[in-house]
Amino acid sequence: MKKIISLLAAGTLALGLIGCSGDLHDTELIDLTGYGIRGSAKESGWDDASDIPLTANGDGTYTVSFTATGTQERGGVKGDAFAVIECGDGSWNTAYRLAQPKSLGDTANTFSESDGMEQKVYQGQSADCCFISGTQEGDKVTLTITPDATYLTVKVEVESGAGSSGPEPFYLDGYFILGNENIGGNATWAASVDTLLVNPTRNNRTAELTYTYSFNAGAAEIEFGIGTKGWATKYVEGTFAVGTTTDYVKTVKDGGPNNKITGMKVGFPYKISVLTTPEGEVSFKVEEVTAVTLKVLVKGIADAEGQIAVLGGSFDGWTSGWTTAWGGSKSYEDLYHAEITDKGTAEITIFTAKAMNTGDTVSYEACGYWGEPDAAGDIASTNGEIKVSGANFPISFTVDKAGVYLCTVDLTANSATTAFVE
Repeated sequence: MKKIISLLAAGTLALGLIGCSGDLHDTELIDLTGYGIRGSAKESGWDDASDIPLTANGDGTYTVSFTATGTQERGGVKGDAFAVIECGDGSWNTAYRLAQPKSLGDTANTFSESDGMEQKVYQGQSADCCFISGTQEGDKVTLTITPDATYLTVKVEVESGAGSSGPEPFYLDGYFILGNENIGGNATWAASVDTLLVNPTRNNRTAELTYTYSFNAGAAEIEFGIGTKGWATKYVEGTFAVGTTTDYVKTVKDGGPNNKITGMKVGFPYKISVLTTPEGEVSFKVEEVTAVTLKVLVKGIADAEGQIAVLGGSFDGWTSGWTTAWGGSKSYEDLYHAEITDKGTAEITIFTAKAMNTGDTVSYEACGYWGEPDAAGDIASTNGEIKVSGANFPISFTVDKAGVYLCTVDLTANSATTAFVE
């Protein structure tokens, strides 16, 4: 609900003496009484119980200050996000976060030196919030907000905190993990955008930087280098035995043998953490990350033994496509699919041993159909749809351990539940 306050501009003008023939109009300004900000601030959060209230300055403007966390990301750049919102509004209906009136779109503001640190912000729903580009943990952010009739003018000021003082960090942006296919590289050990080191996490106290790179191990023992394109500069000579230590091992600049990782399980996901110090030291460690396999078990398919069930969903951005039954042109063999058993079930694997973090919340939507494929693998018409109550079904769970998570879709009961199974 938008609150409006009327401010009547009244003066001592003698209208009759100056011959004014126009009318005086009320100027309706947005009333931000009871409003605050919600977002990634250290003092706040994304729930409606931790909003930071605005302070009225007595001149029609409002201010609020908070400590940046630098935990959000947009366009590959870290920063902080916020919305101006009525405190306690769990629906987000009162949120101001749009860069234009909501009738023109739902793009949220980005505050940066190039986009401007003072912008108009409009009310409306969006998948994003206002984003402040480049803030780091410990920076102090002050918002000055001036209401107008249909928008807020928000000025962002950033005062460098602990994250921008002290020693200068040693950056490896533009360096690569250089190795072969067993570490996600290529046969020539050449630089690849997939192995580029970017967006480090910064320790504001020590100015140490940590870069991370994840991969599925193609061999139990792997060699690699941390270097620039063409190996002009490289950091090597470190050896790390997975499972025996959690300490970083140091590398040698332009040294001899490559770095080596031992003790890995083939096909499992691992993460390399590369640590730099302000003195220019580079070290690394390797750890196995949570490997998650997701499957969907469809039950209650009647009279369809030997036919093929096909799924699509947001787990791959709905990019997999369909057969011609749903307007596509692919063979079912190129899609997420499984053969239907004599018990009327089909178990479809969505992904195997995907690297995820404990505590990650997974939330997908999916749907599909089944039918009889022709010799080319096309399913031209469906014999039934895989939906719950006529709509896409949810796949939702929180990762608490490595293993297999199974979404069971019961077409008879019109239900979909996901649980850890092994």
